[in-house]
Amino acid sequence: MAWLTFPAGQAYTFTRNELNDSEFAGVVSSPDGKTLFASVQTPGITYAITGPWKRAEAA
Repeated sequence: MAWLTFPAGQAYTFTRNELNDSEFAGVVSSPDGKTLFASVQTPGITYAITGPWKRAEAA
């Protein structure tokens, strides 16, 4: 599973690996913030996830 955390500390599950039991090896966004890249350790796949994304509102 991969979690997202807001600045105020709230966390929630963003995605999970349904392919196998392998873990996520890293999550990073593109410089323009429009694409999120998530890698799964085995078999070595990187997924590109696109929005639309909304900015989190300050609590």
